[in-house]
Amino acid sequence: MQLKLAGEKQGTANSFYKFELNAKIPTQAGILFSADVDVQKTALQNWLAAKLELRQGIDDFRTRMESVAYKGSNISKLQQYFKGIKVEHGVVSVADIAGSVRLLQLEFYSLPDNLQVQPTISEEAALTKAMEFTGASSFVWQKPSTSFWQYQKPSGELVIVEDIFNAEKGTMCLAYKFDVFAAEPASRQNIYVNVLNGKVVFADATIKHLDGKHSSGHDEIGKQPGDIPHSLIESKDLMQNQKTTLVKKSIAPTVFDSATGFLKYSFDQKFLTEKVSPTLYRLRAQSEFPNTVVYETYNINHKTLVNAINSDITDFTDNDNDWNEPAYGNDTTNAALDIHWGIEQIIKYWRDVHNRNSFDNNFSAIKNYFHYGIRYGGAFWSSQAKSMFYGDGSQDSQGFNALASIDVTGHELAHGVCDFTAALVYKRESGALNEGFSDIWGACIDNYINKNFETLNKTPFKIADEIVETPGRDCLRDMQKPKRWAQPDCYKDVAHNWFDVNVENCPTPISPGNAGNNDDCGVHANSGVLNKWFYLITEGDTMTNVYNDFYTVDSLGFDKSERIAYYTEMILTPNSGYEAARIASMNAVQILAASPNTLGITLADTAVLATARRAVGVTTDSIYNMANTPFSPPIHLMQLKWGVMVIYGQAPPTTGCINTMEGFGKKPPISPITIYLKYYPTGMGAFG
Repeated sequence: MQLKLAGEKQGTANSFYKFELNAKIPTQAGILFSADVDVQKTALQNWLAAKLELRQGIDDFRTRMESVAYKGSNISKLQQYFKGIKVEHGVVSVADIAGSVRLLQLEFYSLPDNLQVQPTISEEAALTKAMEFTGASSFVWQKPSTSFWQYQKPSGELVIVEDIFNAEKGTMCLAYKFDVFAAEPASRQNIYVNVLNGKVVFADATIKHLDGKHSSGHDEIGKQPGDIPHSLIESKDLMQNQKTTLVKKSIAPTVFDSATGFLKYSFDQKFLTEKVSPTLYRLRAQSEFPNTVVYETYNINHKTLVNAINSDITDFTDNDNDWNEPAYGNDTTNAALDIHWGIEQIIKYWRDVHNRNSFDNNFSAIKNYFHYGIRYGGAFWSSQAKSMFYGDGSQDSQGFNALASIDVTGHELAHGVCDFTAALVYKRESGALNEGFSDIWGACIDNYINKNFETLNKTPFKIADEIVETPGRDCLRDMQKPKRWAQPDCYKDVAHNWFDVNVENCPTPISPGNAGNNDDCGVHANSGVLNKWFYLITEGDTMTNVYNDFYTVDSLGFDKSERIAYYTEMILTPNSGYEAARIASMNAVQILAASPNTLGITLADTAVLATARRAVGVTTDSIYNMANTPFSPPIHLMQLKWGVMVIYGQAPPTTGCINTMEGFGKKPPISPITIYLKYYPTGMGAFG
């Protein structure tokens, strides 16, 4: 199948749609429409069918995400299907203003007519291969049925997906997709198994960690959480805080009331609790009507996702709603108040700044589980459980205190936001963007707190600074200076901690807690590049980067930068990397500048973004500007063949500035892409 995007003149020489091909992943592209190109959203499916030459009865798009209004425009998503089977990661993001399409961000997979769509191995045989791939010795569904999570043996979903372990990039196949929850060692990931030969072709971790070291099933010293009897742990908690009792989840719900308490990281604060009786309150609440989001903070009593049973999950409670007892300071229990108060503020941030209601923008409840594991030095978001889990930290000078500061909580919930926006695959560059956006939202929430609480002074660009206990270390990650703590601040700067994500260097992404952990091919290291970019566009800076390029980046401030970042995340597609993020962020400014109510975002801000991207080494430019191309035929043909973009006139030019891209290998990664362009010498370097 050919991807043909034919630009036709729309009434003036300045009408255009600009096609930007992702040089590194040729299934991806960004398309920006000028205001007078009349493609109505109601007719978009027909437009795509014509331009992508979709085959009737074979190819189609279905709604993936309903329209979300944001600052004067609307964002929606379409899902690609082939012969009725979902094409995993085949997504089109659509931005429109008043029903007129202004932007498309595509991840589109060209599939041959004869692609096999009938399995030749059984689902059970495929699951066995998926289990073997994890290297685990046991799995959660093999545990007793009293497990709190009630996780069942996974069944396979038939999807079409790229074989990322194939040296010939772009190889697509029919696969069973399994949600595999391993117990020993603990991990959870979506694993894809080729239905023809039983080969694992794709894996995507669904537990996202604060750092790249801690698994979701082991404590700091290597013991399995659960080695200490539950009864002893419960007795310890009760002795250290006799006023706080532990109440099972079966208590009937009642009214909400205002509480006060002394938090571990944010001092004296007010927060909402649920009033069970005149002498019993617990950490459950909901945000204001009509934007009601329920949020709850539970005690998992040092158990884990693997071994918790129903009776392990209890409430934090108090008898007069004044949570200020000195006993809270004897261990980490008061950090539960940080989580509960923090979630209340984070809900307000997403609602007030981005008009988003909960992580899924559908008012879903937010559940938090504290006292996870034994001296567990991590926090994480579980995509399937749609919940967050927090450890007490190692409680020594070599690790973390309780992982409950508001930037950590904001970081973890942001992984949930990502699940319902870009759905960035948790590996390699897309995984680094996933982690980078979570750090960005942690920083933005710190800034939101500083604006709304005069007595607090958070440090937005130092992630997890309040929980670090290691002498001489002031944070987990420094967004202003990533290299301080083993992150790169320039793209592909392998001399300064960039993790080489090429398949040759990292053939299999492996999550923390598993033998050979490579942090899913460097997601926590390489996020430093996005962190630095966001710092630059927010605060501005004058710098010389590692490539000896001198830049001055102007400051946009948080009000602009956080909205640009959110719009960028909203329109990205699952396998996006830094090149796609560059395209998407520039196009995001174009749409926000054309929309009402954008807090002064203008087209001039694209210059700030472009300078910041160059400052962090993301310099690839795949915009093909016909107005700046030194030849004159009225029609030019651009063809992607074997990963190389070539511009033809009446004959291939022998002089002049021609943009090209490096090839991907011996065979084409996808079918050739042909783009027809009409030339307008006074236009915007535009496509028709």
